[in-house]
Amino acid sequence: MQSVATQLPKLANEVWSSNANGIVAREVKFMDQFGREYDDLKTEYKTPRAICGYVVSGIASYAAKAFKAEMDHDELNEILTNLSRL
Repeated sequence: MQSVATQLPKLANEVWSSNANGIVAREVKFMDQFGREYDDLKTEYKTPRAICGYVVSGIASYAAKAFKAEMDHDELNEILTNLSRL
């Protein structure tokens, strides 16, 4: 029997999914934290090369407002598309 995570349609930019106790976690890529477009900011603010923690903190407020407990595939893809445009 397949897990719930593998039965779901793949989201835009999804690279990983898993199911733990009925809760589905899905990892999506919407930016390259190592991209050169962030080098000046990393230098100015003296951050490490990996800025994933800063990015998560930065989008937390948006995600809290945009995501609901249950969403369909199209709703999730719309949010991911909007995040990739930021």
